[in-house]
Amino acid sequence: MKAKILVPILFIAATFAACSNEKEAEKKQMDAVIAEHDTVMAKSEQVMRYKLNLDSLYLKNTDSLQRKTIAGLRVQLSLGGNAMETWMHKFNPDFTGKSHADITKYLDDQQKQIHRIDSIITSAVAQSKKFVEGK
Repeated sequence: MKAKILVPILFIAATFAACSNEKEAEKKQMDAVIAEHDTVMAKSEQVMRYKLNLDSLYLKNTDSLQRKTIAGLRVQLSLGGNAMETWMHKFNPDFTGKSHADITKYLDDQQKQIHRIDSIITSAVAQSKKFVEGK
């Protein structure tokens, strides 16, 4: 008789524990995505500053090769900024009705995307900084 009562109780307890672990894993994964987002957003000020610096240099410079370089750097900065803006508009953390596997896959994909955007922005800022400070 005790076994008939104990088995369902253990099953329910195990189910709750598994759900709790899945939710905890999803939260950690979401926190990692948001942390990466915050890192990239912190670089937004640098992107804007270098765009302004490059604009100023472009207007002052008459050398066509220098102007092409400046224009290319501006494009790289814009690509990174636009990619971040697009990512933010498309990011949807509403997981209502989705399985743990679907949520995990979505968050993995989002983390990869935001990491690529971070790489683009980091590279564009570093190249712009090198160019601006070399002037």
